[in-house]
Amino acid sequence: MTTTLNKGKELVFSFLILSLLTSSAFAEITYSKKLSAEELEMGVLLEWKTTQEVNSHLFVVESSEDGTSFNEIATLLAAGTSEEEMDYRFFDLHADGEKTFYRLREVYQDGSSGFSHTIILSRAIPNRISIININTSEVENDFLITLNAKVATKLHYTVSTQFGDLVYSYSQDLQEGTNSISIPMSQYEEGIYKILLQEGKEKEMLVIHKIGKAQGAENMATSKKIKH
Repeated sequence: MTTTLNKGKELVFSFLILSLLTSSAFAEITYSKKLSAEELEMGVLLEWKTTQEVNSHLFVVESSEDGTSFNEIATLLAAGTSEEEMDYRFFDLHADGEKTFYRLREVYQDGSSGFSHTIILSRAIPNRISIININTSEVENDFLITLNAKVATKLHYTVSTQFGDLVYSYSQDLQEGTNSISIPMSQYEEGIYKILLQEGKEKEMLVIHKIGKAQGAENMATSKKIKH
């Protein structure tokens, strides 16, 4: 009887070890393009691609100024289980330091996690304008942009359809510090629109999705804006 019980315990123990090893082996991410960063005029575009994901849950984007203390800046939902190539992108609107470290924290469905390699971006373009926040990328009425200006300047922006047809063009004086822009979209048909922001040589393109029907609102951004 003792021998049988011991064998039974050994079988249970072996099964648990096998289960743990199997669970660990089937939680992984294979990259076809590792995390990369591209400096744009008003921020940093982060990109990566995967060819296989097994039991993945989240990608947590982290940044650091010194390469030691990292902060979470975004969370993207992973594919779960996939053998197709998956594209991931995140635009860091707050990157204004001379040097920024980036990495991905890979979170799996079982709660475990790991880290990608760390990349370093040394900025060459001095930003005078940086986008702080946008209210949403799907707009029914007003599209709101909050940005920071390092100096008092003038911002020019245009709104076009996805086919390049110009909807309107405006210029706005910016004060040093925080500024708000409100672009009414209720009068336009549903679809994809491109908003080009330009301050001197700095340019940034934002893409938004207009939802809901046109309502015939005034073709004005705000009372402070001057038609260009």
